[in-house]
Amino acid sequence: MSRSLLFFGLWIPALILCLAAIQAVFAAPPAQIEAGAMAQKIFYFHVSSAWTAFMAFLIAAGFGLGHLIAESSSQSASRRAAACFSAIEVGFLFCTVVLITGPIWARPVWGVWWRWEPRLTTFLILWATYASCLVVRASIDRAPFRDRAVSVYAIVAAVQIPVVYVSVHFWKPEAQFHPPTIALAPEFLYPLWMSMAAMTALFFLLWRFRTHLCLLEERTMSHG
Repeated sequence: MSRSLLFFGLWIPALILCLAAIQAVFAAPPAQIEAGAMAQKIFYFHVSSAWTAFMAFLIAAGFGLGHLIAESSSQSASRRAAACFSAIEVGFLFCTVVLITGPIWARPVWGVWWRWEPRLTTFLILWATYASCLVVRASIDRAPFRDRAVSVYAIVAAVQIPVVYVSVHFWKPEAQFHPPTIALAPEFLYPLWMSMAAMTALFFLLWRFRTHLCLLEERTMSHG
């Protein structure tokens, strides 16, 4: 009953925030006329998805560390391992959204779909790293060893997050598209914050649901 109430308490705020974010984004004035109406709207979901992916991977690293510490308690370790992998899987979904929406927004603004600049390159490496983690987990049958491997992977892979963040300082500003900082007027900040809040709520909803499924899968396999 408590789990049902918790899930209910997650999807209602997530739904409200998502609807509010969509309304705020489409009501926002155009910031870049050359980008076109629809392309500019993508910016808000692009940035908020990147934020959510970073948050998810950091959460995964935290639960991965917790799993390694709590391995002596099988029940607690199992829950933390499930939470770790679920955060990676959901975070990878948002990471993929970033790579899809980025080129769609970049084409009318920058004139190209893709450019091998520091932030784009490091983010693509981040995406490939976590994609590899999903493959590694799927290739290991033994649960204890698999959970331990994913936990270590989550901790090590999270080191890339600050690298992506500071990558705009690797080259001179004129050699890349992403600026070191982005200054937005208040009318543009509101839809961005709403998008970030909506994506964050959506992450916690999906994360909770996926963690529950992971635990059910473990129980089914152990009884099978």
